[in-house]
Order: sequence, then structure tokens, then C-alpha cells
Amino acid sequence: MNNTDIFNGALNGFIQGASNNWIQAGDSADYQNLTATAVAFARAVDSLIPFDPEGDPVFGQVILCICAGVMGQRYTAATEAQSANYWLPIAAKIVALYYSVAGEQAG
Repeated sequence: MNNTDIFNGALNGFIQGASNNWIQAGDSADYQNLTATAVAFARAVDSLIPFDPEGDPVFGQVILCICAGVMGQRYTAATEAQSANYWLPIAAKIVALYYSVAGEQAG
């Protein structure tokens, strides 16, 4: 993991977008595949952003928002349990948008 805030933002953004505010199961075991896929996705995003020793939590929020928007209605049985490599093409596009937005953050 390069950046804790980026990884967590990507993980949580994936979950938000993939669940799309619609969850049905009441047992955490029912979400293992979703969680494993979210972790692989977060690793792909995080791997494309170099380590920043001065990391700012706001950048994790930027990634969360981008990932949630991008992943909305994209998670399907076909994308379930894919490796980080599967997610690299979309992760690269997310990171490109991240760099554009991160440069405009106030503060």
C-alpha cells in the first residue's frame, strides 16, 4: 500500500458506488466477494499514485468521490473477484481525473 488515505478512499468509494445504496443481505459473509473485489480495485488505484510522505486526508476524499461516481452500477457478477490487474485500465482513468482535481483543491 502506497498511501493509506488513497487506498481507503478507493475502497470506500468502490463500496459506495457498487452497492449504489442497495444492499439486501444481513450477514457480513454475504459481502465477501464484494469486499475482495473492492480491495483489489483499491490496490489498483493506490498502485498508480506514488507514496507521499506528507499525504493529506483530503486527497483520500477526492479519490472516494471519484471512485463512487465511476463505480456506480458498474459492479456485476462478471466483475466480481477480479484481480487488481483487471481494474488497472479504469484505475488509470480515475487517477488521471484525481490529478486534475487534486491540483485545484483549496488549502
